[in-house]
Amino acid sequence: MQLVHEESLGDTLNACEELFFWNKPVEKEAAEEVALWIASRHGLPEAYNNTFAPKEGEAKQPWRCFIGDEIRLGGGRQHILGEESSRALFRLDVELPKVQKALTAANQQLAEMIDPSKGFYCCYYCTVGMWRNLAWGGLDQQEERLARGMETLREHRLVAGNWQGFPFWYTLHALWDMVESGRGKEDALAEFAWVAPYLKRRLQRLKSWEPWISRRAELANRILDTVKVDEVEELAE
Repeated sequence: MQLVHEESLGDTLNACEELFFWNKPVEKEAAEEVALWIASRHGLPEAYNNTFAPKEGEAKQPWRCFIGDEIRLGGGRQHILGEESSRALFRLDVELPKVQKALTAANQQLAEMIDPSKGFYCCYYCTVGMWRNLAWGGLDQQEERLARGMETLREHRLVAGNWQGFPFWYTLHALWDMVESGRGKEDALAEFAWVAPYLKRRLQRLKSWEPWISRRAELANRILDTVKVDEVEELAE
């Protein structure tokens, strides 16, 4: 499986997510190659605040993340790609000095920039991107930052059973990160219990051959299983 996409940081991150999401094994050589490539984007001119830069021109194009949300925000898109790059490096767990130096420097910059007393940063999409990085060890004070983030999310609950403003599937994916990593797990499970009835209805309406639709169906079934909601059928034809 090709991990490095030379013309796109976003495509490279989605290729890595294919491994993480489906728990596919990756050989050490392949992990090191993609980790070094991502690390090489650190601090370049298109990077958000000394994080990881998209390729030339990529920062001006919408990015569709692995779970299907399309991120169109200008500087916000660059910020999210920076957070997602950090998250990918944490998950790849490559100990090469160049990788660790870039990862440490990027997260120190993010930690200094983002107020740890608040659970929200910039906009809804940027906030979720930050949560995903925090879940795997990004920035600092991960548990405290995530706890404040979950307070913010609870404040945005709607009667319908979802959340106001927050991108639905990207948020669910961040909560799943928290369950998998163990950071903020109990808060994430509480949100799953809250959203389960609404999620079940959304799942039943998923009908498309786009690749992210099957990923959403898989994520939804994993979530519903954690809250002991009856198993829902996979995406129908």
